[in-house]
Amino acid sequence: MIVWQALGKAGDVPTCIVNQTGKGRAVLLNFVLGSSFNVRWESGGLATPEPLVETPSDTASFFLSTFNAGGAERAFTFTGYKNESVPYFQGIRVQRWKNGNYQIVGFFKQTGTGDGAGSVLHDSAAFPVSPQRKASGRPYAPFPYVYDIRNGVTVGNGDWFVTRITPGSPSLYAFLPGPLPAMFIEMPKQARRGTPVTLKLSVPEARGLHSIKLRAVMPNGQPAVFWDRSILVSRNPEQVVLPLAWNDASGTWKITFSDLFSPETSQTMTLQVE
Repeated sequence: MIVWQALGKAGDVPTCIVNQTGKGRAVLLNFVLGSSFNVRWESGGLATPEPLVETPSDTASFFLSTFNAGGAERAFTFTGYKNESVPYFQGIRVQRWKNGNYQIVGFFKQTGTGDGAGSVLHDSAAFPVSPQRKASGRPYAPFPYVYDIRNGVTVGNGDWFVTRITPGSPSLYAFLPGPLPAMFIEMPKQARRGTPVTLKLSVPEARGLHSIKLRAVMPNGQPAVFWDRSILVSRNPEQVVLPLAWNDASGTWKITFSDLFSPETSQTMTLQVE
């Protein structure tokens, strides 16, 4: 016999119905999901003046409690800066992409006109984001090494950090399991005009894909924009071929390689063109 239990009410109508069998649990939402919050095209987008509440507090608390009851453990939570007691940030889209053992995390405010700030709190003894993990007594995961991709800043691996929120302009971070690994470059020191330059790029200690930006400067100090490119690399070397025309300048060319995650492992090499 299946026994369903009403959980929460909107007036006299249950908002959801729950059934539990052993360790399994099913939750039936008794409402249309889109009716519980304002989507962007209904709110006026970036032209909407503050204050704007896209997700009512009751709705946010309901879904957060539902995920906690289902045993979903969160690696971190995102809250308003100096408002960390509220375990969510209204009107902010948080999205994560998996890249090997790396995570790319974006925070995006799609409405309003004013800047703000948010706090990223990693699940820890200081900030127990997941109640079920705290109750189990299991050890917390090590803090990731965080890199601010847009601003090229190393945040570090503390238990929390603050990010600026600008409407229409997402903040992007890389969460890595350790410090940013160095790249390895195999490149000739000399080249002749009319002969392509072949080099190899790799990140020997990579645990995911790295995007390496290549930028070059000609002997006259002008950027060689025809060499600009981004190369996806991992542990295995990737071959890159740079064209060198007969009428290209002779002299010393400078080539800079920078990891998209952070400029701290950047390398600049010289190529003598004859």
